[in-house]
Amino acid sequence: MRKGQVLHGFELELLRKDGTAIWASLHARPILNDQRVLISTEGTMQDVTERKRAQKALLESERRYRELFDISPDPMIVHREGKILFGNAAAARFFLAATTDGLTGLPVLDLVHPEFRQIVSDGIVRAEGSGIVSNFAEVQFLRADGSVGYLELVALPTTYNDERAVLSVGRDITERKEAEEALRTSEERFRTLFEISPDCIFLKDVDLRYTHVNPAVETLLNAPASEIISKEARDFFGAEAASHMREGDLRVLAGETVEDEHTRPVRGMNLTFHNIRTPLRNSAGIIVGMCDFSRNITDRKGVEPRRHSRSSSIRTRP
Repeated sequence: MRKGQVLHGFELELLRKDGTAIWASLHARPILNDQRVLISTEGTMQDVTERKRAQKALLESERRYRELFDISPDPMIVHREGKILFGNAAAARFFLAATTDGLTGLPVLDLVHPEFRQIVSDGIVRAEGSGIVSNFAEVQFLRADGSVGYLELVALPTTYNDERAVLSVGRDITERKEAEEALRTSEERFRTLFEISPDCIFLKDVDLRYTHVNPAVETLLNAPASEIISKEARDFFGAEAASHMREGDLRVLAGETVEDEHTRPVRGMNLTFHNIRTPLRNSAGIIVGMCDFSRNITDRKGVEPRRHSRSSSIRTRP
């Protein structure tokens, strides 16, 4: 003010008589004499203590947010108009970028597998344009080395430098998706073997009722799977043969693998089978049923299939 300048919004911290601090915003102009020497000032002072406290709280909140953003194990990126503004260390690791700076400026959709770009684009448009949080979606991404990774992704509206932006947060589910794919491939292989195997394959539950049978079983029993499933051995092989089979089945449900040979009547003929029965367990290791592989070895035994008169049993490996 000694130079004749006017002050607008000059903020300073003051102390009251009781020692408490307040913040004030000063608006003042100088009053100069003829020699342009400052002789007094006049102006207004506005108490801005609450605003300063709110600003301090906001800065503290932003600091904590930034710390959480930086150390979060979940990949996070902030982007606007399709371009990445910045990302955290977890995002750099996920996309195999050398540093977080390696993500800045990249087009978001270029990192998304083409099959998933539309769903990601729709979520970004809603978050940035309408302020609506997107639904969670499992999205496949392309990484720097050409490999793919999966994120369970959500897009949230946010602001950066007082302008609208989008915060995309993802949970890395790559290992889970790879495990699911491996399981699907394994199931497809099992299903193929199950369907084309010339051996009879029976799956039973803990009540020893059939839950699955392959086409070889349908051919053996001359019945479709729908008429076999939920029934028991005695419905097809008679009480005596079923009683013998039950003994081995109960051992399997107790945790054993049982291998034996057994002659039983099938559609009026005595046929000999080599059987391998093993427990079926769930993910917790609890036995929930059993699998029975049965191979017709009647011809190998050199015995002509003959009309059933009485059930017989040959047990070579109890």
